[in-house]
Amino acid sequence: MTGPPEGVALSGHFPHLQKGDVMEFEIDGLGRQRQRVGQA
Repeated sequence: MTGPPEGVALSGHFPHLQKGDVMEFEIDGLGRQRQRVGQA
């Protein structure tokens, strides 16, 4: 349980995160976190 299966990120089937994309994570009982992808 350390991440996606081999080749998933580089398969071309899934887009990479882009500047301005929004990620939202929620865990019941802990809360929600929302992050906007910015420039590194």
